[in-house]
Amino acid sequence: MAIVAITMVNLFRAICALLISLLWHGVAPAGSTTATFAYFVDTASAHSSAPPIYASYRSFNGNLLSLDYQKHPVWVRVTLPMDSQAPSSAEIGIRISPYQLSNVTLFEFVDGRWLTTDGGARAKFRKSNPCLDNQHCFKINSKSSGPAYVRLQTPTIFNATIEVLDVSTMRADSAAGLASVSISTTMAAGLWLLGLFFLASEKSRLSFAFLFFQSTVLLALTGTSGLLTEWFSFFSPSTWLLITHLAIIGRTSALAFLLHTIVGNYQSIKIFDRGLKGLYCVQLSAVLLIFAGYEHVAFQINLVVLMTLPPIALLGVLTAGSMPGDIKRVLVVGCLIFFLMLSWGVVSSTNIFFEGDAGAMLEGTVDRKLNGLVVALFLLWFVVSENGRQKMLQVEAEQQLRIVTLEAKQHEEATKERGLLIDMMTHEIKNPLSTMRFAVSALRSKSHVDQEEKERFHRVVLSIDRIDRLLDQVALSNKLRHTDTEFETEQLQVFNLIQEIIDDCDEPERINLHAPGEAYLLVNKAIFLVIIENVIGNACKYSVPGTPIEVTIVPLYPGEALRITVSNQISPNVHLDKSQMFKPYYRHPDTSGQPGMGLGLSLVKSATEKLGGIIEVRIVNSVIYFEITFP
Repeated sequence: MAIVAITMVNLFRAICALLISLLWHGVAPAGSTTATFAYFVDTASAHSSAPPIYASYRSFNGNLLSLDYQKHPVWVRVTLPMDSQAPSSAEIGIRISPYQLSNVTLFEFVDGRWLTTDGGARAKFRKSNPCLDNQHCFKINSKSSGPAYVRLQTPTIFNATIEVLDVSTMRADSAAGLASVSISTTMAAGLWLLGLFFLASEKSRLSFAFLFFQSTVLLALTGTSGLLTEWFSFFSPSTWLLITHLAIIGRTSALAFLLHTIVGNYQSIKIFDRGLKGLYCVQLSAVLLIFAGYEHVAFQINLVVLMTLPPIALLGVLTAGSMPGDIKRVLVVGCLIFFLMLSWGVVSSTNIFFEGDAGAMLEGTVDRKLNGLVVALFLLWFVVSENGRQKMLQVEAEQQLRIVTLEAKQHEEATKERGLLIDMMTHEIKNPLSTMRFAVSALRSKSHVDQEEKERFHRVVLSIDRIDRLLDQVALSNKLRHTDTEFETEQLQVFNLIQEIIDDCDEPERINLHAPGEAYLLVNKAIFLVIIENVIGNACKYSVPGTPIEVTIVPLYPGEALRITVSNQISPNVHLDKSQMFKPYYRHPDTSGQPGMGLGLSLVKSATEKLGGIIEVRIVNSVIYFEITFP
């Protein structure tokens, strides 16, 4: 099986090499001359002043050399045509690209010694460069003898094109190359201006993320094309090369931030957010490695991060529960296309599946500027669409907010009117009640009234008092629920106050008050009385007749916190719903024979919360416990 697998891989490579060779056939520029090329990787970095002429060079067909990440210097031996070294021949030159090759040095053997010409992104080379664009061009000295040697070094993926041309052809081609660089730079600058416009008009995080991404794209493009060095010569080429390397790392980080922003608008799983934050940390380590001089490691890390982005983004899109279906489909397709484009670029530039010339020719068929433009245009389209959609959602949200605000205002006005009506009715009813109480008391005090009539008048007075207390409870309940009034507080001796309430009950002998000692509480007296009166009154009203009622006072923190517990026995057949017990006007069906409107416990809860306290209820073995904790 292993032999079959190896055979299939080799067959696949051969077929791809054949196809690529067919595609590549005829791309050699006009004016090219016949030359042979061979390379040697100086793993020991032992040669710098003179080429290693006796090293073991490996020949390669064509003029493309692709060696993946290669931190060591690479020597290319260029064997020129014999007639190019004659004095009568036309001017011959060597053209090397791309621009981002950090160091490029041409070695020529002239008059018995090696002459060097420096190029590359780290050197000022424009004055002696016969080309107008960003490629490194050298004139061959007419007196040179033997092969020429080129020393190449770069921290990025090693993809170099070495061509031997006559100088006139190089100059003519460089004009077209300069136009290509100018067009791509202009388009990148245009996209950057659009991003700036969107940020100025929308001021959204998505617009900022796109502008940030396009800024790094523009900086990386102008840096790798040599335009930064040409436009801003006040910095050394090495400085601009460092900025370019940082821009390349930043471009990947900005893309991750943009994807994070796009998918982050919707609910996704935590691993997506954590995964991208992890990539940010990895990219930060890559930046530190660049400053430490390990550029080749930094760029390998950057490539891994770049290849990791599409799967993480796809995971985030697929798990985004609140993302509309049409947006999800577009992003899924976009992630897949982006991943395929990245994969094609990585395969073509790193020789993972292809070796030697096949990989080099494959690299020559990949237009990275076009790929970058496709990605940028897709992101631009999505940013515009998403900003428009978010703006529409914002308008709808504002409209909904206005509706809710209007409804809340109407409800507030209705509640206010209802409160005013309750206050007015309470006032209007309490006045006649006072008159009735005075009249009944006067009749009761007449000498000719017998004892039976006096008892009847007494019950009338009690009924009037009950109505009066009920009105007070309704008014207080309305005040507690619908106003933010701050009530005055005072220091109360709780034991004596509760004892007075117990003494006023109909059956004080049933109530047992327990307290470890004197207890004090800083609280509003009126509200405190309402709470205790209603809880004890509720216990007297709904407990099993004749059974004791226990009232316990427990100081939690002397002078600061207090817990009052009221417990009574209830019938085993009565099943109380604790979730409904504190709702206004709720009454258990088994208590329909008792007087009341179901406001007592609701008022207790509102009053307790107004004082910052907590009321809890629990039932254990047919005994109900009301626990009130005051702060």
